[in-house]
Amino acid sequence: MTTARYFERLKMMLLQLEFVDEVIVREELITDDFGYLCLRFTLSNGDIVELFEYVVKEQNAIRTVNYSFHLQDANAVLLKRWDNAPHHPELESFPHHLHHGKEVLPPRPMNSFAFLAFLKRHFREGRRSG
Repeated sequence: MTTARYFERLKMMLLQLEFVDEVIVREELITDDFGYLCLRFTLSNGDIVELFEYVVKEQNAIRTVNYSFHLQDANAVLLKRWDNAPHHPELESFPHHLHHGKEVLPPRPMNSFAFLAFLKRHFREGRRSG
């Protein structure tokens, strides 16, 4: 898979989600060997998502290098944020961590597709209204 195809698939999947109202591409750079995408989108319940992912192509696979997937409510209150900024070395999953309210938890490493799968579950489980 190419980095261009990876991000094309991501954008297509995002646009097919019925609970996504508006998508803004804040920054994007895609080359043959790497790419990054920074998006901001609003969900139908007023929640706001900031998505950033930097990937590299290694042989025929895409590997996520850096990411931040931020979900907040319409009042700018953090609901969850997954990222791999190296500032929680005490976690077994370092540098990967999840901000859940005021807690910092050790999650699995994430990518954009896993995050969109979370958003689908998030809406299916009842976070349809702010």
